[in-house]
Amino acid sequence: MNSKEPEYQYKNPEKIFQKLIDGTVNIRQFYYKKVFHSYDNQEDRISYIDIADLGDLIVKKLRKNNTSEFKQFFNNIESIFIDCDKETSNLLVAGLFESLQKSDIDYYNSFNQWLKPNSKTKWDRIIDFWEGKDWRTTKEERESRKNEMNKILKNRK
Repeated sequence: MNSKEPEYQYKNPEKIFQKLIDGTVNIRQFYYKKVFHSYDNQEDRISYIDIADLGDLIVKKLRKNNTSEFKQFFNNIESIFIDCDKETSNLLVAGLFESLQKSDIDYYNSFNQWLKPNSKTKWDRIIDFWEGKDWRTTKEERESRKNEMNKILKNRK
């Protein structure tokens, strides 16, 4: 049985980055100016640092409400997730998504309109891993549960 190799493989980071910036102008310019050309030797690249630099750019753009390229950028992320190896998926999750979530923005909701199904699932799982699943419930639901637990504990005494 012939199993097809994933299109996006960690061993070929430039192909991953080219897909990420495909169809964008400003993100592409940033990539070539601040990331790609910052290396004298491309073999010295550290993909996790490079992708975190892109994450920092995305956060800056979000803060300035300069999001015109986000639809394309997040579509590109989804395309990579659909046809990539595990290491590439980890690069996007641990390198890019976690760099976006470590900022002081409302990462629970700020990117929801652009995250596609595979991306959204992975995005939410990062939050679940670090914070548990309580963030998925409303503040009112959490307060109601807390009050109910306090009543139960009070009645036990």
